[in-house]
Amino acid sequence: MVLVVAFVLLSAGIPAGAHIWACLRPRRARARLGPGHNQIDNWLLQHHGLPPPEQEQVRAAVFEGRQVSSPALAAAASDLATKLLSKEIKVLPAPRVLVLRFGALAAAGLIAMGGLLILSHHAAWQALGLLSALTGGMLTAVNNMHDRRVKRIRKNASIALELSQGGSSANSADMDQARTKS
Repeated sequence: MVLVVAFVLLSAGIPAGAHIWACLRPRRARARLGPGHNQIDNWLLQHHGLPPPEQEQVRAAVFEGRQVSSPALAAAASDLATKLLSKEIKVLPAPRVLVLRFGALAAAGLIAMGGLLILSHHAAWQALGLLSALTGGMLTAVNNMHDRRVKRIRKNASIALELSQGGSSANSADMDQARTKS
């Protein structure tokens, strides 16, 4: 029983402590444009000299798969979409260590679930097996959601690239239909 309580406290306490530590830590500004400034903003500023409002317009158009409102920003949107599709600029950069850690923890949780549910005859150990199954399932779901979001952004970037390179109204209607189907 003591092991179950210790496991539950550790499995809840470590993530809660990490979250509290991350929230209390002061955020560092990476550049002169402030804390919201990231890799894409740096690239748009260096290569196209766009101020933050125009950077946001280009980023939103590319990530949502639509054409930019201003023809002057079409070149920047096309270049950004090309860089995203060629993986020169990372979309939602997740450290590989974190992805591998989630995968390993999910596998360990599922193995522990199998062992505890099959071999144990005590209710406390079976409850621990169910808890490890839930943990493994949640970590697997987090990995899958991240992968799906990256794929969706890449698809929207390819649509934005098509629109910014030769955006006729018929082509734009076809792209909108393709986007609503998926």
